[in-house]
Amino acid sequence: MWLSSCSYQTDITGDARFKSVIPCQTKTKIPHRLYGFGYKPKPGDLYDLTTTNKGNTDLIGFVPAGSPLNLKRVVRFHDIGISSESLEGEVSFKGVTYPFAFHMGVSAYPDYWKFIYESFDFPSSSSSSSAPLCTHHQYEPGT
Repeated sequence: MWLSSCSYQTDITGDARFKSVIPCQTKTKIPHRLYGFGYKPKPGDLYDLTTTNKGNTDLIGFVPAGSPLNLKRVVRFHDIGISSESLEGEVSFKGVTYPFAFHMGVSAYPDYWKFIYESFDFPSSSSSSSAPLCTHHQYEPGT
């Protein structure tokens, strides 16, 4: 018997949970940790922006509350029997812009994604910049 990978990803930015807040420019609401790689990153690799302490290995630094972000899209990763979701964007930290992924949970915990409202500030005004400021909208099923 051969097992082959059937993993794939889907862009779900247009999902009702996210369409009114992503894409946008915003700020961190609470401190985060930015993790790199145990290897030299290649184009397309995303850094890990998280509130979880994963130790000092590959830790780039602590991103303070109020740090600017450009939130770009939400991706669902499908694998055998489970899926997970990540918010992707860019964070400017110590003069460098890092492309990142912010893990929003797995299908076993379907409401974990709501942590984005505790992690990021979603202002309700508009801007003339390339990415609009977010329109805060607390998701309610059926909306």
